[in-house]
Order: sequence, then structure tokens, then C-alpha cells
Amino acid sequence: MMFRGILILALLLAAPLAHAGPVIKSGSTSQLVEVFVPDSSSATGAGLTGLVYNSAGLTAYYYCAGAAATAITLAAMTAGTWATGGFVEVDATNMPGVYQFGIPDAALASGCGADTTFLLKGAANMVPARFAVWLPANVESDTYTVATGTGVVVAAASLTAIADAVCGAVAEAQNTPNVTLCEAASLLLSYAAGATTVVGSSATYKTPDGTQTRVTGTFSGGERSAITITPSP
Repeated sequence: MMFRGILILALLLAAPLAHAGPVIKSGSTSQLVEVFVPDSSSATGAGLTGLVYNSAGLTAYYYCAGAAATAITLAAMTAGTWATGGFVEVDATNMPGVYQFGIPDAALASGCGADTTFLLKGAANMVPARFAVWLPANVESDTYTVATGTGVVVAAASLTAIADAVCGAVAEAQNTPNVTLCEAASLLLSYAAGATTVVGSSATYKTPDGTQTRVTGTFSGGERSAITITPSP
């Protein structure tokens, strides 16, 4: 399981997910995002409370794919329930300055390219609130395809299944049964960092916590005369 976890983590890190703003799959609809609005009259960077969708001077725009900025018609909204252009305060007492915003579907369309930038501005004492939403074509929760076996056998799979496919690739076909990549890794880990016991001509290599035996061998004249492996799946 540990090696599958490492593989899944590696798959996630391989994708450019180190984006400063929210990540929403391109083409998604009915999406909500939280926005922090600072109070320009505060010397401590406190949030501005009391804004509503029709506060005097409050406007919103988005920009994507090289087009001109598009005005967003702000609207009343209940927190947690999407409405296009919806704008509502989350909790003025416990989260001052935090508002929920209903992103218009057009701002997340596939034609918007890699990201869309939003700006809310204009109300009294309001520091303009700018944020960007990254719009990847694929996200971790998507279904992917995995090619396995000789030739190509395609199956629908999540990242977990992709990791399982990599983990289950045969690393050594000379054994019966074959040794997979993750099984080979478990053997190497026990040999390099596991608990070791040597009694006479026999040596035993266990997992680092000493609970599972992975390799046992018999030595004669400095050479291994027999070996038994019990890899982790």
C-alpha cells in the first residue's frame, strides 16, 4: 500500500497543480468560489463587511483567452447555492471580508484557455479583489485510460488504478509467480532498511518495523545456496 501511495503522489505532483488560485476543470458549470475583500480603511488588513450584490459602485469583470474584459451582472444568492454572478457574504462576524461568488458558466468555458481572471471593485472602502481560476482539461477525479499487457488493453481507471497498473508491472519474470515492481521494491526495502537476523548460516530480512519476513536465505562458503522471498503485494 505504501508504494501505491507514493505512485499516486508522484502522479499528482507530475501535473502542474501548484497554481495560486482555485483549480476548476475547464467546461465546468455552477461553480462557487470564496473571495476575500480587504477593507481599504483598515491599517491591519481587515476584511470589509456588509457588501451585497447591489452595493453602490460594486462591479465585477472576468477576462479570458485574449478577449476584452466581460462585465458580470451581480445577483442575489444564498450561500452554498449557485447562481450566475451571485454574490453573498459568508459570515460577517466569524469570517469578515469573505464572500461567496457564483462564477458565470461562460467564464469557465473550454474556449477560455488556461485560466480566467476575475476582478471585483468599486464599492466604498473596498480594495479591489482580483483572483484567477486555473482551467485544466483534466483533474485528479477524472477517468483516465490505462494501457496494460503486451499489445494494448485499454481500461477506464482513476489515478489509483493507474498506480495499481504501474505497481503491478512485472519486474522479474524468472520467478514463479512473477515479481511485480512494487513487490520488488518491498524486497529491496527489507534488504536495505529492514530488521535483519543472522543465525548460523541463515539470514532473515524483515520489514523495517520487524513484523513481516520478506527474504530468508541460507549461506554456505560465503555464497547463497537457497533463498525464499515473500514480497508485499
